[in-house]
Amino acid sequence: MIFRNYITKKTPSCDIFLYADDSKIYKSVRTEDDQQNLQSVIDIVKKWSDEWLLKLNIEKCKSVSYYLNTPIETHYHIEKDQLFPLKKVKSVVDVGVRFDSKLTFSDHIS
Repeated sequence: MIFRNYITKKTPSCDIFLYADDSKIYKSVRTEDDQQNLQSVIDIVKKWSDEWLLKLNIEKCKSVSYYLNTPIETHYHIEKDQLFPLKKVKSVVDVGVRFDSKLTFSDHIS
């Protein structure tokens, strides 16, 4: 038996939501150090999944930023034989609700 909740104990600097076979890593990013910290957590999660022989569907891994004013430019990646940049998206659907980068919910409502 694999305990997925174990991964949340290995990444104390970020929060991870776990639901069924879905995981979301999130962190408030205000500085370059925050970005590097979040990237290191992504690396930890990838290493953990490799150790437990749980393949990540890297093509489903995405990056979304939520902001009120000007967004901070961020770039994240997952390493799998080579660097695989995470696709940056403006909105995501989670449990049937569409979240856009400004949290206006206008896309979800329409």
